[in-house]
Parts: sequence; structure tokens; C-alpha cells
Amino acid sequence: MESRYTHETQLDGLSALQPQQQAHVLSAMAREARLLELALDGAGGEANDVVGRVERALELAMDASGESEATHAHEALTLALASMKDLGLAISAGIGRMEVDGLLGPMHMPVLTAIVAPISAQLPRPS
Repeated sequence: MESRYTHETQLDGLSALQPQQQAHVLSAMAREARLLELALDGAGGEANDVVGRVERALELAMDASGESEATHAHEALTLALASMKDLGLAISAGIGRMEVDGLLGPMHMPVLTAIVAPISAQLPRPS
């Protein structure tokens, strides 16, 4: 049975999981979300490249329309998260709601917010 992550879901223990388990959880969250916010806190250079790979993999997971696309996104996310961990970075994530002005008025869209920071730093909580 797949986990569903409703709005206001915050995962505190995500950084303690192995990259493959993180990818599973983040892929499930991405399938629930319609928007993505990803922030890199206090790192640069090679970290920017890895976080870019994480972002692209999450976008693939959000847009996956079939099992093969979802599997490809999960594999890409696992590799990116492993590279991120090798650089000493950790990720925290949550799902919230964002109000977006639409053609028919305001809409509330689920948004996946993820923050990447050095493991030595206290990870901020996505709001």
C-alpha cells in the first residue's frame, strides 16, 4: 500500500534514512505535490550540481505518468541523494499548501518543500 502525504505533512527523520529509502519517501511525496520548492542552505559549488540533480529527479517523479517513468525518477533520485550524502549534505522535506491565483479564482495547491543543508548544521524545518 502506498503512503499518502497530505498537506501539512512534515518528515523529521528523513535525513536518517539511506538514499534508496529517502528516494522512496520523496517520490511518494512528489506524486502528491503539484509544486516544488527546493532550497540549498549554506553550501555551493559541487553541492549546487547535486541539488540540481535532486530537483530534476523530483520533477520527473511529479510528472511520471507510468510505472517505467516512476522507476526512472526513483533511480535518478536515489543516485542524486547518494551523491548528496557523500558531500555531507542532508535533506528535510514537507508538504504544505500554497494559494495560487487561477483563472477561476484562488486555488490551493499541494507543494513539496525540501531543504538541503550540511549534515553538521541543524536542518531547518520547511514551512
